[in-house]
Formats: sequence, C-alpha cells, structure tokens
Amino acid sequence: KKKVGCIRIDGETPPSSRQSLAVDFQERDDIRAAV
Repeated sequence: KKKVGCIRIDGETPPSSRQSLAVDFQERDDIRAAV
C-alpha cells in the first residue's frame, strides 16, 4: 500500500480552517487528494 496525503473539507470543518486547507492542497506536493 502507498500512503497518500489528503485533506477533507466538509460541514464539520470550521470556516476559519477551510482557506488554509485549500492552500495546502494547492501548494504542497505531498497532499494528493481533496475530499
């Protein structure tokens, strides 16, 4: 198995965290999936 970095943004994600998670997904090579 290969470990894949990911982020999850859903209804439980605080609005204050959503932007930084989206930026991490766009800029970090180790985060390959967003759900």
